Amino acid sequence: MPTSLLRRRKGAIIACYERALKRNPNLSGKVELQFTVSAVGKVTGADIGADTLHDDEVNTCITSIVKSWRFPAPDGGEVHFSYPFIFQASK
Repeated sequence: MPTSLLRRRKGAIIACYERALKRNPNLSGKVELQFTVSAVGKVTGADIGADTLHDDEVNTCITSIVKSWRFPAPDGGEVHFSYPFIFQASK
């Protein structure tokens, strides 16, 4: 899967984090997103792997958004991905 597709959709993920910054302006860390894309390109599962952000609201927001994504059908059937997001508040 081209990472350009993830980059284009990253804005929605960042919005989850930015909402959390209003509650906790010092919030920072890494969230590793693990998701599965079916043979037809639909995300069939999304979970948080490694997590140093430790914010359940952000994690729930991210997984909810990713579950709505569709991608081009991958060659060879279902594919599993892991993608890290690193969040750090601007100073």
